[in-house]
Amino acid sequence: MQTGELIKSRRTALGISADTLAEAIGVNRSTIFRYENGEIENVPLKSIEPIAKALHCTPAYLLGWESQTDEEKPAPSEEDRLNQEIMNLFLSLSEEKQKEALSYLRYLAGSSETK
Repeated sequence: MQTGELIKSRRTALGISADTLAEAIGVNRSTIFRYENGEIENVPLKSIEPIAKALHCTPAYLLGWESQTDEEKPAPSEEDRLNQEIMNLFLSLSEEKQKEALSYLRYLAGSSETK
């Protein structure tokens, strides 16, 4: 599907009118219809993010890069959230601090308290 078709499909699935979507992103409804009908083939990238937010999906979904909306994806588990936080924190460190952190993690993993 093209971006315009995905916008229309998502909008109608949510029961959102073109007027409501247009108001949410600050354009007139004819612009929404022009996106959806392919009159405007390349929806401006600056418009994709606000449209996605209004339609409760990701910009990647509207661009056809993802096949699922956020609502269709399973919620991440607590373990997944923890792993993501650990990786984000680790990657925010300098290379020297990453080496220190890795060394400390190895120490903790080897201690008898964690076994």
